[in-house]
Amino acid sequence: QTAKNLTTAQTNTHVGSAAGGSGVITGSGNTTLGYAAGYALSSGTYNTFLGSTSGWSTTTGENNIGIGYKTLYANVDGDNNIAIGHEALVDFEANSDGEGENIAIGYRAGFEVSTGIQNIFIGHESGAGNASAVTTGPLNVAVGRRAGYVLQGAATLNAIIGANAGLALTEGTHNTFIGASSGGNATTGIENTCLGYNCDIYDATATNQIVIGNNLTGTDLDNSVYIGNNTNH
Repeated sequence: QTAKNLTTAQTNTHVGSAAGGSGVITGSGNTTLGYAAGYALSSGTYNTFLGSTSGWSTTTGENNIGIGYKTLYANVDGDNNIAIGHEALVDFEANSDGEGENIAIGYRAGFEVSTGIQNIFIGHESGAGNASAVTTGPLNVAVGRRAGYVLQGAATLNAIIGANAGLALTEGTHNTFIGASSGGNATTGIENTCLGYNCDIYDATATNQIVIGNNLTGTDLDNSVYIGNNTNH
């Protein structure tokens, strides 16, 4: 049964078994398509959920877009999120009513984001995270296949661009890794910058190292700049 309890709601479209169908819907402007998409919708408005169980838990959330199986599955009251791809942002749920503004595009992009807000993850398993230490930090950007793959906890303000860039970064903050496989050593390092293919900081916890070039790794000295090719700097 689809949207069985529409009351004062207007301009809603619900297509599919149990789409928008578990409770009383008063919110308007929602579109659900697929088995149990938007299943719990109540006063939420202007949501678009396309795919089996997309937006399953959303009740009061607004202006969300979920396209793909289980996208935004756990979100109850978060707003302005975009999740496109199988299980993208599947575990996100706003810490406070109305928070959100996450964008996740790709298979399991932002998979273990819980209360983290204003993050952007684009690419297969980008920002996928860690089930035992879910992502609560805001304002991370990861673009590329498995960029920022295990970002977790309070990771904040990291910019990671390139396939496998920042692959092991966990709770590091204020890092910039641009280039395929750049920043691969970093886990909890802070304020590091790596520009170029496979450019890397010295170790997992380095601080404020700047490494620019190709296949170049810094040495055991924080607050330093390294420029060159391979080990020449």
